[in-house]
Amino acid sequence: MMEKNGNYEKKSSNIFKNIKLKRIIKLFQLIVFYTSLYAENIANIAQTKYILGSALGGECYDLKCTACDYCIFILTGSGGGNYNKTKIFTFINNANNLNKAVELWTNKAAPKKTYYSFEVYICPKCKTLENKFYLEMVTSKGKFEPDYPCSKCKASLRRINVKISNNDNVKLINKYHIKIKWQCPKCKNNKLIAYDIGMWD
Repeated sequence: MMEKNGNYEKKSSNIFKNIKLKRIIKLFQLIVFYTSLYAENIANIAQTKYILGSALGGECYDLKCTACDYCIFILTGSGGGNYNKTKIFTFINNANNLNKAVELWTNKAAPKKTYYSFEVYICPKCKTLENKFYLEMVTSKGKFEPDYPCSKCKASLRRINVKISNNDNVKLINKYHIKIKWQCPKCKNNKLIAYDIGMWD
């Protein structure tokens, strides 16, 4: 029995080590990316005609399944950044979405309304969670919102809200303010927790 317990503790320790390593790598990539983004924005801001306002600050945290090692690092908000047109397009990492946005946003059709933020998305089919850049843009030519495919099964992702309680339990809420019945893509467990919650800017 002690040997079984020892194996379980060793396995649990390895799981959290892997999660921690993945999170460190992701944080390092984000630091490098936003350092270069800030430097380039300072250089380009005087030459850019249209600068978008954004929400102040943002949250960052990990969402983890309570029964296995499924975990995703999340950024929400915009970090208080004022992103120019070129930089906004770099966040839309999908060719179809990018082509539509570029077609709408021309010098003759500057946005009448804009909103952008990093958001949480869910796949309605396989329940995979993803962190994507959301852009709502209204011009004289029409309205744009990105349509992202799931990285696993290619179904269209849906943008959702994440509600974190005082004890770090998580509820996923759809646009109709209804709780989503989530199942872990790896083990089918239905509970998520949030940890390492902080702010980014």
